[in-house]
Amino acid sequence: MPSRSWQSRSAEQLTLFPERLPFASALPFERPPAPAFVLQPPASYAEYLKSERWAELSAERIRIDGFQCRACPRTESLQVHHRRYPALLGTETVDDLTTFCSGCHVVIEWFRLRDRRSRMAAQRRK
Repeated sequence: MPSRSWQSRSAEQLTLFPERLPFASALPFERPPAPAFVLQPPASYAEYLKSERWAELSAERIRIDGFQCRACPRTESLQVHHRRYPALLGTETVDDLTTFCSGCHVVIEWFRLRDRRSRMAAQRRK
């Protein structure tokens, strides 16, 4: 049985374990340091909305939107709405958010839920 040489290994294997290569001592780089922190996802969405990260992101989005609802001219009772949710909660950017007053936010959420329900019903009919 032929032995697997380093040439036949995948690029992923070569980058994950460079010290296992026959020429490891000649590599021009050091293994990068471990990240300073590891992002811990919140246990729940409600917990995330209480976090410091959410407070910073939502304040920045409201500032970018000129302290005004994006759907009407109201400037009081502003809320920040997710346009799209990231795969890992807490990794969204300011561009994933938008500002609505509480009234417009209720309307937007109602339409979003209605659309989701109609898509689910259409899938059941198939």
